[in-house]
Amino acid sequence: MAWTSSSTTEPPSTASRPPGTTSSRCNGTTSTRSPDLHWELKELLFDGDRLAARLVNTGTPVKTWLGVPPTGASFEITEYAIYQVRDGRFVHMTALHDAGELLRQLTT
Repeated sequence: MAWTSSSTTEPPSTASRPPGTTSSRCNGTTSTRSPDLHWELKELLFDGDRLAARLVNTGTPVKTWLGVPPTGASFEITEYAIYQVRDGRFVHMTALHDAGELLRQLTT
């Protein structure tokens, strides 16, 4: 099972960070449910007005998240994201990660 999203809002701040750095900045709901959530940028590619990123997401939920009560289990998944940039700003984002693997890690 894969999850995708498209957004016209700005993506996580990690997209502008150099490879190997991490960030726990995210929307308020996610950050309170998994306060140690990190995106680690592994690869960043540019093509015209688009950039593609391969990130590793890690975290340990402390509240019910994605319908799963907290068990102390952590997760690590790979995410692929494509951003479109116009006038120096992110104008569109599409992301893909394996939601089934994420849920497996949280419930095992």
